[in-house]
Amino acid sequence: DLAVTVETIKKGRTVVALHFRFKEDKQIKMTI
Repeated sequence: DLAVTVETIKKGRTVVALHFRFKEDKQIKMTI
């Protein structure tokens, strides 16, 4: 049960990181 929770948190963090990176990319492209 704990392992499932850890995996979910890891996946969640990855999604957030990817989303944040995507947002940064959009901002960089807009400034150029």
